[in-house]
Amino acid sequence: MSLPIGVPAAAGELAKVLGPEMLIWLKNHMGKTKGSKVKDGAYKDCAIEVDPNEEYAFIVVDMSRGEVIYLTSDTIQSCQFLKEDKKLHKGKFKTYYYYNIFFKDGSRSYVRMRRKYRDAMLSHM
Repeated sequence: MSLPIGVPAAAGELAKVLGPEMLIWLKNHMGKTKGSKVKDGAYKDCAIEVDPNEEYAFIVVDMSRGEVIYLTSDTIQSCQFLKEDKKLHKGKFKTYYYYNIFFKDGSRSYVRMRRKYRDAMLSHM
């Protein structure tokens, strides 16, 4: 099976496959548009999500197979905060945080995420 475009071959080392209940929840939840995503680098255009308890943030690598990369100290070597930006969306401002994430497999991603995703990631670093 081939990985989606932009996903490095080493992603298999970092990726976890979700269990059936979590996969069903994710597929129902992903129907909504999200602003938190990988903007450049490895995993480009992949969405960033949190689990139902908002405890763990993860990158959805392959939705059909339920493959995700948890944003924890197990997968991230380091992360670099770049900037905080407010964007007007449907009449109200939303705050986004931009990071460079360096993974333990040597890949790098430039990500944009909302506060709850950032807090979930940083709580497991």
